[in-house]
Amino acid sequence: MNSRERTIRSIRFERPDRVPVLHRIKPGFIRLHPREIRELRDRYPSDILQSERTHTWFTFHSPGKLNMEQGKRVKDEWGCVWQTLTGDHLGQVVDPPLKTLEDSNSYNFPDPAFGIEGIRTMAEVRAEDGREHYMMVWIGSIFHQYTYLRGYENALMDVAEERSEFFSLLERLTGFVIQRIKILADYDLDGIFLADDWGTQFNMLIDPQVWRRIFKPLYGRIAEEIHKLDRLAHYHTCGYTLQILPDLIDCGFDEINPQVPTMDIHQIATFFRDRRCIRPDLERQGVLLHGSAQEVVDHVINTFQTLRSEKGGYVAHIPVEVNLPVENVEAMMKTYSQCGFNN
Repeated sequence: MNSRERTIRSIRFERPDRVPVLHRIKPGFIRLHPREIRELRDRYPSDILQSERTHTWFTFHSPGKLNMEQGKRVKDEWGCVWQTLTGDHLGQVVDPPLKTLEDSNSYNFPDPAFGIEGIRTMAEVRAEDGREHYMMVWIGSIFHQYTYLRGYENALMDVAEERSEFFSLLERLTGFVIQRIKILADYDLDGIFLADDWGTQFNMLIDPQVWRRIFKPLYGRIAEEIHKLDRLAHYHTCGYTLQILPDLIDCGFDEINPQVPTMDIHQIATFFRDRRCIRPDLERQGVLLHGSAQEVVDHVINTFQTLRSEKGGYVAHIPVEVNLPVENVEAMMKTYSQCGFNN
């Protein structure tokens, strides 16, 4: 069974030979440990193809974000001005283009095909790979992009006030994402990926009932559009999102990547096991950073055994942050490489 088959079978609960693995290696770690990470990637390879330029999943290129330098400001294709304090992270928007909601009435979106070069690169890599590995493409976000356009505080106020312009802008953002999905119909890929962070480390950003009323229908439409292309739908959200995890399952996403350490892992298991594939985040701020290699091994095994199904339903997420000890990264990769659904 090759990596592509392994990943698809795990997402569909069709008894893969072992757990499939996705690397999420931050550029800073590669900068600090180039030889070590190259050797580890060769020894414990990812089952999901990744871009050599971004060191993660493929996506539509955003030239401004790809060329960010420490301390400098860059404007992206949306007109959002970004600044970063370190070249190892994306940074944040310091000058959003929509100062008022009324500004959105005359605001022109970029072409959904903007940055198609990133997708063409994906197609070239796919052809060279010969469909040996799973291919996943990130298409953007809804609420993240809203906050970039309006600024974070304004965005949260917009949710609370529920003005007509707020709903109009959300609808346009949803339409933009759906147009990108339709563009991908012409490309050979397996999964389409959307991401929005909805939690702090302790609770949700907005009332779960408000989220269900406003945002859940939008995500349901997006998952439906992905399935129309016979592709698998992936979703990521960081923070404490326990209240809406069953809703994300209801939306139709085939694989969901929540930040498990912020929540009760056993309650999460009751939502996902034998029902939906999970790609759980590990404890990046705790044991991966400060623990021993053996503690990392124990953490990986406990997470896997608690959330897995005997038939699959699990993708191993390998988060390699800038400052993780090399021995802990190796412990994480090696342990996951030995995880099977029947042991």
